[in-house]
Amino acid sequence: YRINAANYFGGERLAMRTVNECFGMNIDKYVRVNFYGFQQIAQMLGGIDIDITEAEMEEINYRVQEQWYEAYLQGIDESALPNELLESYGENTHLDGRQTLAYARIRHMDGGDYARAERQRKVLFELMKKLEGMGIADLAKVGMEAMKHMKTNLSLDEIMNIAQKVLGADLTSIDSFRLPINNSYKQETRNNQDMLYDCDWGSNASSLYTFIYG
Repeated sequence: YRINAANYFGGERLAMRTVNECFGMNIDKYVRVNFYGFQQIAQMLGGIDIDITEAEMEEINYRVQEQWYEAYLQGIDESALPNELLESYGENTHLDGRQTLAYARIRHMDGGDYARAERQRKVLFELMKKLEGMGIADLAKVGMEAMKHMKTNLSLDEIMNIAQKVLGADLTSIDSFRLPINNSYKQETRNNQDMLYDCDWGSNASSLYTFIYG
């Protein structure tokens, strides 16, 4: 199975255990946000402004409708969210909460999952920029509202402490790192499953440790 299947089979505990065993980590804290909660948080922060292509606009509009329908089938109340399609694209296109999630989910374009991961990094960076300059009171208000839409074993005090450290740093100098590292796996289709196989976990664990701790 793909590594993210651990969350499906055993929730947060198995997801953390799997990552820890595969990559030599000791993670014991988590934040879990589903699609519906992410839309609400992105909307609460005012959405994002980002450069998109015409092809990305079309994909966003397709997924906006898909997300609305999925929520409807699940009986989830999203009446507070706008349900609009994009009519333009280009530089600094504004995306509301639902459109922001749709952009982050695009995968059936050139680049596949790797391009999607890059879009997701852009989304998180733009949302973090929305929090820059906020005072403690405003951050607490955002944090308390966001906690309604996520599951975590972090306390509000821990979240505030982390938020202050992150937002006090230079967001433009943040480094990113992708796993698995190049040349440490085979991308093949086996038994009709297109996945990454034969991963060299030792090399990946070592590279991750070096990236985090220097």
